[in-house]
Amino acid sequence: MKYLRNEKKMAPMLSDEMRENIEKLYKHSLKLMENPETLDEAIQKLYLILNVDPDNAKAKYAISRALVIKGDNVNALKYLKGINEKDVNEEQVERILGILTQNSKSPPAPEKKDVEITQVAETPVSDTSLLTAGIVISIILIVSYFSLNFLTEGYLVGWDSMSHVFKTWFTVESLQGRSNFDWCEYWYQGSPIMPMYAPLFYIISALVTIVTSLNALEASKWLVFISYPISSLSFYYFTRRKSCDLASFSGAIFYGLIPWHFTYVTILGNPTYSLCFIFMPPLFKYLEGKKELDIVYSAISLSLITLSHQGTGFLLVYFLVWFSFLKGITASDVKKTMKKMLYMLGISAGFLSFFWIPYLYYSNYASSFKVPFELKYESILQIFQKDHFMYLGLPLVVLLLLTTMIVLLTIDPEGIVYTVMTYLSLILTVGYTNPKIQFFYPFTRLLGGGYRFNIVTSFMISMLLFTAINEMPKIFDKIKNRFNIKTNIKGSQITVPIIFLVAILSVTTALNISEFSNIPIPEDHHTIYSIIMNDPNTGRVWWLPRGAKQTSIPIFTSRSTPDGWYDQAASQSVYNVIHDLADSKIYTDPEYFVSKLSELSVRFLIVPSGELSRALSLVDGLVLRHQTQEITLFYNNNVEQLTINSPPLQSELVRGLSLIASIIFSLVILFYYKYRKGNLEIK
Repeated sequence: MKYLRNEKKMAPMLSDEMRENIEKLYKHSLKLMENPETLDEAIQKLYLILNVDPDNAKAKYAISRALVIKGDNVNALKYLKGINEKDVNEEQVERILGILTQNSKSPPAPEKKDVEITQVAETPVSDTSLLTAGIVISIILIVSYFSLNFLTEGYLVGWDSMSHVFKTWFTVESLQGRSNFDWCEYWYQGSPIMPMYAPLFYIISALVTIVTSLNALEASKWLVFISYPISSLSFYYFTRRKSCDLASFSGAIFYGLIPWHFTYVTILGNPTYSLCFIFMPPLFKYLEGKKELDIVYSAISLSLITLSHQGTGFLLVYFLVWFSFLKGITASDVKKTMKKMLYMLGISAGFLSFFWIPYLYYSNYASSFKVPFELKYESILQIFQKDHFMYLGLPLVVLLLLTTMIVLLTIDPEGIVYTVMTYLSLILTVGYTNPKIQFFYPFTRLLGGGYRFNIVTSFMISMLLFTAINEMPKIFDKIKNRFNIKTNIKGSQITVPIIFLVAILSVTTALNISEFSNIPIPEDHHTIYSIIMNDPNTGRVWWLPRGAKQTSIPIFTSRSTPDGWYDQAASQSVYNVIHDLADSKIYTDPEYFVSKLSELSVRFLIVPSGELSRALSLVDGLVLRHQTQEITLFYNNNVEQLTINSPPLQSELVRGLSLIASIIFSLVILFYYKYRKGNLEIK
């Protein structure tokens, strides 16, 4: 390169302590460069390094970057000329040289003065650090306030939530050696429920249960509660590097309080989604990174999302194809973005070998791919229906439309990408059953309902909002100059009221959805659980009509159930028997239903009090044990010994080989990037 010098200079003699302090000051300068408001401070610190160590190539490259940002191309070029190509990657320098103009005029660099660097590690906390600390504390307090109700007494709120609590309880049993993690004896006649479902939520909450005095239900509640402020902090951390803290703060609050973040737990009853929100920001942050190592970080993020909820992970793969393609178009390099995305998917698949290999293996013993998926049309109007999991609310819809207008006015490529992907995911969410829209999403039966796009849509809308707030000063200044408006108001000043408006709208909407609470456990349930636990006879428990609450029976009684609510984890034959009895025969042929209870080794039957309980009380073999106005407990005298199916013969081998595959793959990636240093830009 004609701009790079290769001549050797005598480096100053620096002590190890001095070099360590220089490195700390250099890293601190890079952090300051992430915020436009502290760019000048970063430049001054880099000058300080060069005064002590004039040949520090990293500092020269960093200061040239900062000067380019400020438009001081002449001095930027001056520092680039002094960089040794052996010290800094040539492509990095070329990237800056490509945007420099030779005829730029700018003032000369500040005169160097003799100074010493001695106590860098003890640099006083700057105003920026105090602002960041205040923002972080505010995010934690605001978002935590609205998720406090997850800690109330009772069953965890939501349709399916208690089935997830059971998996936490079963994971505790497995970790403590009382059960086989891959084969659950408490559901059906033995079932591979854990290999068929993403385990991250259950493993974390189980570990919390083991190391604290909390039970599985309490640990699950705490994990859900904590996930909300952490997801907002994740959004803030992975966006603030590229813009002002206030825009990131506003987006983080919005991301933490968007209704879909709550309704997927409070209505759908799936707490595992809450972890997906945490890992979404780093996924997209690193996917847009320039270094090869960023591919690995994005693969780790996608892997963690998949391990939180595999349906969301699989669906994200489809979404990322569209996202990367659109990114490639705006960057005029589709091949590069698509290649990077494919690398990321391959690395993620390698990391997840320990999950997807057993998943595919056990699918032969379950009905996971055979259970019919009910296609249910979702209306766009449901985003205004407060008691529906699709609820978004009128204020946020208006905010979304205004945000879209602002972003489109900026003609910012990144904003346009987020706009298009926001509306694409929104359309797929509410119309995935529409034949015309199925052209864009033909994988409903394979990947599940398109309503899961709401999770990624929540992130896209938040990024759209963040981009709009960040671009508002530029738009204001353009309008002011275009129409020659004379005012002392600066563009940066108008962001403050906008941020307050966003915060008010977010909090107002959150107030509408934070009225939920956990479901108090009725005294009747405690009584029935006590009767079942204290009965000396063996036998299982069945709670009808079918529902997720029955899956938690083992938690409260230590007895198994012939059902499990998760039909995908049952064999096809058991699936057929359970549905025939629970959906039909109990109502049309009670005698036949009761006769089958003996074969299924059901000792206790729980049903609602009323017409159904009266019909069952007339059948021989059932004895009324306990009855209230709401619920009835029957005792079955004739119970046959049930043989629980054993796990497949090769199950331990499959699990072992899959773990080895993941470990070997991870080590290969680790050593590869250790020697490559992960700093090369993707070509």
